Amino acid sequence: MLATLLLFPKIAIGSGSGVLIGEIGLFLIAPLLLAVQSINLSHRSAVAMLLFASFLVSYIYFPYALTLFSGEDVGLKSVFYTARVVGYALVGLLLCTGALKNKSDHALYIILRNSFLLHAVMALGYFAWAFARIEPSVGEIIGSVNAGSRLSPLYGMVVTGGELPLNVVGGGSANLLASHALAVLVAAYYFEKSRKVEIILYLLAVTLLLFGQSRGGVLTLLLWGSVRAFVLRRRSPTEFSTTLFVVLCIVAFTYMIASLADTLALFRRVSDAFEIGELDGSSQSRLQNYAAVFNVWISSPFYMLFGLGLDESALQARTGWTVVESMYLSVLFCGGLLSATLFCVFVGYVFRIAQGCPWLRVLKVFLIVNSVFNWSVTGGDITSAPSLFSIFFFLGASGRRVFVGSAFVNRVR
Repeated sequence: MLATLLLFPKIAIGSGSGVLIGEIGLFLIAPLLLAVQSINLSHRSAVAMLLFASFLVSYIYFPYALTLFSGEDVGLKSVFYTARVVGYALVGLLLCTGALKNKSDHALYIILRNSFLLHAVMALGYFAWAFARIEPSVGEIIGSVNAGSRLSPLYGMVVTGGELPLNVVGGGSANLLASHALAVLVAAYYFEKSRKVEIILYLLAVTLLLFGQSRGGVLTLLLWGSVRAFVLRRRSPTEFSTTLFVVLCIVAFTYMIASLADTLALFRRVSDAFEIGELDGSSQSRLQNYAAVFNVWISSPFYMLFGLGLDESALQARTGWTVVESMYLSVLFCGGLLSATLFCVFVGYVFRIAQGCPWLRVLKVFLIVNSVFNWSVTGGDITSAPSLFSIFFFLGASGRRVFVGSAFVNRVR
């Protein structure tokens, strides 16, 4: 159930967002399952989950309350859309119930891995269907906003009644795919029994992100490949070093021939971004976005402490922009110093207790690698479906263990 509920397409809420059909199912089914089963969660994992939940409340819901208190209008669409995060908290709790707490770490990893593989298959199936249905060019299949490989159900497709049953809605960025892939790849290092399967997962993820034209996503997975090959050398370092070398050769070769193929827009974007004074439109837009929101944020001590809020209409009215195109700056500007402090406390606590528990080590590495590119300068979002699912999954899986001194011991071993 956990692997499949989040794979269904979205139902539109207004014109710019949507809620996954699987998210609605999770919200309805999970409370019923929790009501009939006992929850056995380790103390320190419970504290970590509570800290993360507190951060989400301060980042998402508290600004809404302040906006309503000030008399400003908050669209019900935004409130309903963000209410879905409650369902992801239930994912972590479900892993500590009687039905799953006796599962091995590898069995839980298989749930996580298969959710990504199913999603990748659905994405490839959609590309094939789109090509057969609307016969776009190869360039459109790779990079088009309406038919490109940035799109797949979990990240940005909505069910409609028109000629095409799946259409684009918000959240279709390949940066979200990067977070999902990274979570699975880090878990694969600790729990995958076959190194060949781990390598296949890595190659599949890099391929999808190359087609998705996500510079931050590609750099994030290249960074993970480097960490995996040269820092985390406990398992098959030679095999993974070879794989990373092959991937780098493919990326470099594709970059060299980019001028010969219009379909390789990602590498032209990378090239333009590094030319002196020649930032591409996306990079220029991000810099303008950061400056505009920052200027409004520092204009009021109230905004600095409690944030500008995540509601798109309210944020646009205040800053001229509907989003902040950096996760960390969004936490600071939209959630204020309060949210930023709570997030730092959560991360610090996870780092402190991670020793001895592989699931918390997975979460620790996931947070570090994601922060370098994907969450700092791209549109990767910690409140997106892949990130919320992964983080609460890791916390719930770690809660199935008890502490003995400074280490964790699996309850079922």
